[in-house]
Amino acid sequence: DSIVYIYVDVLTSNKELSFEFIQPISVSPNPTIGNLQVSFQLKKASFGNLYITDNLGRTLWKCENYDWNTSPQLINLDVSKYPSGVYQLHWQSKNSKNVVSWVKVD
Repeated sequence: DSIVYIYVDVLTSNKELSFEFIQPISVSPNPTIGNLQVSFQLKKASFGNLYITDNLGRTLWKCENYDWNTSPQLINLDVSKYPSGVYQLHWQSKNSKNVVSWVKVD
């Protein structure tokens, strides 16, 4: 048996990113064994949703309809109880939708 690590960042479009973000959404470390750090910075304050889904599309964590400001955002999430696998961090606002994939390992 061998372990294959997949690192994929999927973003809907550069046009949407440049419109809404000064710093696009990123996650680190990737892969992670337990702590996931999410960072981004918006150009203007906006209501938005952040949520994590597994490979079956189930929502495991969410922060809905939050009023994000223009300061650099740094969110630390404990994902140590998640099983090993590929997950997606979603950003959704009225202006854009973005997805960043990340890997949890044991």
